[in-house]
Amino acid sequence: EGKTIIVGDVHGCLDELLHLIKECNYNSVIDRLVLVGDLVGKGPYGGQVVRWARENGALCVMGNHDEVLCAVKRGIRSLDTLHDPTHQKDYAFLSEDDWAWLMALPYYIILDGISTSSSSTSLTTNTKESNNNNNNGKGDNGVSRVHVNPHDRASSIIVVHAGMVPKIHFKEQKEIHMTTMRDILSNGDATHDSSLGGAPWPSQWDPSFHHPASYHIVCGQDAVRGLQLFPHATGLGLGCCDGGRLAALVLPDWEVITVPAKQMYSVPTKKLTSLPSSSTSASSSPSSTSL
Repeated sequence: EGKTIIVGDVHGCLDELLHLIKECNYNSVIDRLVLVGDLVGKGPYGGQVVRWARENGALCVMGNHDEVLCAVKRGIRSLDTLHDPTHQKDYAFLSEDDWAWLMALPYYIILDGISTSSSSTSLTTNTKESNNNNNNGKGDNGVSRVHVNPHDRASSIIVVHAGMVPKIHFKEQKEIHMTTMRDILSNGDATHDSSLGGAPWPSQWDPSFHHPASYHIVCGQDAVRGLQLFPHATGLGLGCCDGGRLAALVLPDWEVITVPAKQMYSVPTKKLTSLPSSSTSASSSPSSTSL
């Protein structure tokens, strides 16, 4: 059986994507490659990432930056509202086949048949953070490998770009939440604004609400918090386009592999979370473990 490789927000970082899947030993014949959305914007090659994903049979969900371009293509908003020059460049690059593929992206994907690897079930060592967001504590090529041990070991995964509101069935989630949310406020409302004092939504996800099914959620979006490890949800946002890293969760081994950005393509508005030393393991806990 092949691997399932779930990759965080690419944001036009095509070189880093190709580097990452090479480090994951990606086999296009037997492996399943899944992208968490936001293929476009901020980075240098958003349009090329879309085309590569389409031509190579990658699965992908809709991200908020992808949705912005689709809104222009559908005539919902005008081209002159794309103030980010990378959005304009990506819009101009896409072919009609690229547009058809991009606009058809779902807001979530359910991955069934994720077998549990016995080799990683006992990895419970806490991670140790380094003081550098790129290469400190990594191999010569800056690659980081961390095994994680989620509490649920679910056989089914939901991939969504930003998140899902706890205690609402995944089929009833709002598109705006699935593409933009980061936090859950004390009143249960979802928000993309982390300054409002909410909790990271992955810390609140309760798969028992969907009993008898048990879904572990994998998302991107929240680059400031970094890689989030919670019992029932994993966040892969590490801000590659902002000079951080691009991350992949490789199943069934539950190994997180990251590669550094070649450069800072977009200036981050907030400091990115640091990463752990290499050859470490992480156990999900009720509080976030950011890598």
